[in-house]
Amino acid sequence: MSQINLEIATYTVSVYNYRRQISAGNVSQNRNRTIVLTSTQLSHGIQSIITIYFSTNANTGNIGFVTTTDYFRHFIYAWLPIGEFDEIYDILRNEKPIIASYWAESDDPFNPITPSRSSQIRWVRVGTDSEPVGEGSDDETGQLAALTAALAPDLVGRKRSGLDEN
Repeated sequence: MSQINLEIATYTVSVYNYRRQISAGNVSQNRNRTIVLTSTQLSHGIQSIITIYFSTNANTGNIGFVTTTDYFRHFIYAWLPIGEFDEIYDILRNEKPIIASYWAESDDPFNPITPSRSSQIRWVRVGTDSEPVGEGSDDETGQLAALTAALAPDLVGRKRSGLDEN
């Protein structure tokens, strides 16, 4: 088994609902979300596409699989409960760099000799790389300035007595 870590370059998000007739008078409605992550291209040319399906009917047994169509393109498919969508989407919108990781059943899921094979994955993760402790969002300074302007407008733009004179 092996863990694969990929830096994410771009992502797309889809939201959709559908109804399905199960039998006469019995209709199933499903809510679905999809996030497609594209990794940065590695130095040897390999690029991965990770598709995560979030559904009200997520299969709790099989997380997903990785497959290769050729040496340079790897596709990872995962199915997660819809309740996990908001957390992952929040990370994608607010953090950088983003690292997607998964654990493949095969010792060598990217063997170039056997393209078009597939391997089960045990887990998938979307998160950040190392970040400094206490790092806040980039716009905190702007938020603080706006809050100061709203709550104490007479302080904005005024020099502090004695400190800014020189």
